[in-house]
Amino acid sequence: MCIRDSTGDEEAYKDGHDAQCSDAVQATVCWYPPTGPQLMDNSALHVWVDNFPDLCTLVSDKTPPFLLLHGLQDRLVPYQQSERLYDALQAAGIPSDLYQLEGADHADCLFVQPEVKDRIADFLDKTMGNQPLPC
Repeated sequence: MCIRDSTGDEEAYKDGHDAQCSDAVQATVCWYPPTGPQLMDNSALHVWVDNFPDLCTLVSDKTPPFLLLHGLQDRLVPYQQSERLYDALQAAGIPSDLYQLEGADHADCLFVQPEVKDRIADFLDKTMGNQPLPC
């Protein structure tokens, strides 16, 4: 798998480099994503969000499987941000899972415990299997 960007094999972004390789993302593991920052309390954000897209509107049949991880006590990016994306993925029929970490805040040390690492490895094994790398 060669991933230079997430253009999903769109010809407009091909540059001839690694032409035999797909640049489509095969699987996504996403920690506490701000999926629609316009819907959040912007005073909590440290980035400019006026032109940030609502990621839920970008879900398509080309969207790869997702594993979303989010702490239920996240004070920076509300847990509902992951719920929104999970609902959009499910509605589009995209394989996805939302893993809730009870008591975890944003970027909490609970995200690196063995149980979480095992869940990520299981997701990647299930999604990617033993696919040979084409490049």
